[in-house]
Amino acid sequence: MNGRTVMKSARLGVAAVLAFVFVSEGALAQSTTQVIEYYHTDALGSVRAVTKQVNGQWQAVARYDFTPFGEEIVPQVPPPYKRLFTGHERDAETGQDYFEARYYRPNIGRFSTIDPELNIKDALVDPQRWNRYAYVTNNPLKYTDPDGRNPLLIAGGIGAAVYGGWTIYQNVSHGQPWYNNVGVEATKGLVVGLTLGAAGPALTSTEIPLGIAATGAGEVIAGPYGQVTREALERAASSAGSTVEVVTRLTSAPQAGRALSAAGGQGAEALANASRSGGTLFLAQIPSALLKALQSAGLVDVKTTLMNGAVSTEYRFLPNATEFTVKYFEKQ
Repeated sequence: MNGRTVMKSARLGVAAVLAFVFVSEGALAQSTTQVIEYYHTDALGSVRAVTKQVNGQWQAVARYDFTPFGEEIVPQVPPPYKRLFTGHERDAETGQDYFEARYYRPNIGRFSTIDPELNIKDALVDPQRWNRYAYVTNNPLKYTDPDGRNPLLIAGGIGAAVYGGWTIYQNVSHGQPWYNNVGVEATKGLVVGLTLGAAGPALTSTEIPLGIAATGAGEVIAGPYGQVTREALERAASSAGSTVEVVTRLTSAPQAGRALSAAGGQGAEALANASRSGGTLFLAQIPSALLKALQSAGLVDVKTTLMNGAVSTEYRFLPNATEFTVKYFEKQ
């Protein structure tokens, strides 16, 4: 073999390698083409269909049907999508749904463990709540349970859309799953919508973005039971007088714009520890006048709570209330 033949063979070898590289890159680019799939949910938040668009045409990828308590009719094995009934994650091995606070068994319509939170005042007027294994007080067509602790009325209307949309925005802004507490805030928004609807004539020409109204009298913060001006809240926050000591256990410092639960009174620290095993304890001395102003509009819900054997007074602050309270919390 002469030198010319060797050079020719070398050139052919390089060309073959380059051709292989180009073909491989083209095949790789083709194999990594992304296809966006869309989830379609019902009023409960359950995934009922999944679709995708191929060459400009919509195609159904999967369909799901459920019994009232969430058992899948004609289940797909294994289920290709994890979040199914009311938007909660379904474990393929056990068939149970993860509701954050505990697991739910849709085949029997019961939670696998007891409700870690018992609202005694609610249970006294609703006997179904005494069954701490029951799902949404045995009324799955009317209620949903976003976190395994609190059955909520299925909400609708503008107020629900506003509060639910605001919660989604806050979740995304803080790097949280978009669905966190959406059902809770949407239900509150339904009440707000009804409250503001009754006060319609007084709010003529008023813009109400996300539960906050701007009127001639100044910015108004709307709650489930009424409204209060920002000026009044700031005045109450800076007023001298008695304070209420509350404590909470969190994995990070309390943030404005996010819902917050804290405990006060006898057994407060025990209740905070029962709500979360890890994290840091934060304590606050909140002016009584501020709590009273927030409570008048329903921006803070005060109730007696039993959780894992601990009983205390619980203060649940709505997202648009924490702006005025988080500054009081200090790490212990």
